[in-house]
Amino acid sequence: MSAAPIGFGIVGGGWRAEFFVRPARALRERLALAGVVTRLAERAAQVEAEWSVPAFHTVGEL
Repeated sequence: MSAAPIGFGIVGGGWRAEFFVRPARALRERLALAGVVTRLAERAAQVEAEWSVPAFHTVGEL
């Protein structure tokens, strides 16, 4: 019996965030990336386009 994936979110859309996105992509059966929090609208659009995850402006929205 396999366990459900662990859900998590990333706060910040900078270059370090990719270090968390990559394992989530590689281990989809184990990790479920709920989204990324970023303050800037243009960065949010980039995150959604490049990483195929939803972007939010506050932790509360995430």
